[in-house]
Order: sequence, then structure tokens, then C-alpha cells
Amino acid sequence: MSGPEFLEVNGRWKWTFILLDTNTSSAKAGHSPISFSSRAGAEEDFRQISAAPSDLKGRAIRPKEQIEHLVRVAAEPCEDCADIVFAPPQWQEPDGTGCNWYIATASGSDVAGCIDCFDKELSALKASYNIPDE
Repeated sequence: MSGPEFLEVNGRWKWTFILLDTNTSSAKAGHSPISFSSRAGAEEDFRQISAAPSDLKGRAIRPKEQIEHLVRVAAEPCEDCADIVFAPPQWQEPDGTGCNWYIATASGSDVAGCIDCFDKELSALKASYNIPDE
């Protein structure tokens, strides 16, 4: 594996990697679906994702607590999310996209504005990660 790279863009950090298989002459690449406020945050996320198993569709299986943390991290850059409290992720049968979790509720002064602001990041998390089956 080519070691991960940690990139800073607009004050936020992301990780990326390329995995080369010299036996089959193939490569696999990956990148963080969200950005982090610090390089240390991106590095910790890369450590966690590197240790996570994957499901049959290639989504990493991450504990609910990690998904809950990542939802908060994804919302950080949005001013409308400053006082929003998200419910922990809930398991569901995989939806049409293959995602098996959802956020049931959120509370705070501007939930709609918050969701509008970070919907792209939330969608990226749901496309990348599942939680353990219940």
C-alpha cells in the first residue's frame, strides 16, 4: 500500500490512499468521505477505517459510536448545526442504496438548515459505511 496521504483543503483535513497489488497488477484507491478539523482527526479516522471489516458491497462496517461521531464531525463546518443534537444512528434493513442506518431525529434551533447544509456529507457517510447488523 502506498501510505495514506493527509491533505488540508480550506482548513479541513482528508485522507486518501492507493493500494497496489503487484501480483494482479491492480490498484484500489480510497478517500475519506468527509473532512476533519485536524490532521490528527483524519489520521485517527484512517486508523479506524483500516481496521474495519467490509460488507459484500464494499462498505466498511463501523460501530454505531463511530458513525455518530462522524455525523457530528461532518456537521461541524455548518453554522446552522452549531447547537444541533443528533440521535444515535439506528439500524434498518438496507435501503435501495445498500445503507443500513439512519438518523431518526435531531433537535436544535435550525434542524432544516443544518440538514440542508451538510446533506452531501451525510449522503457520503451513508454511501461509505454501514453499522453491524442487529
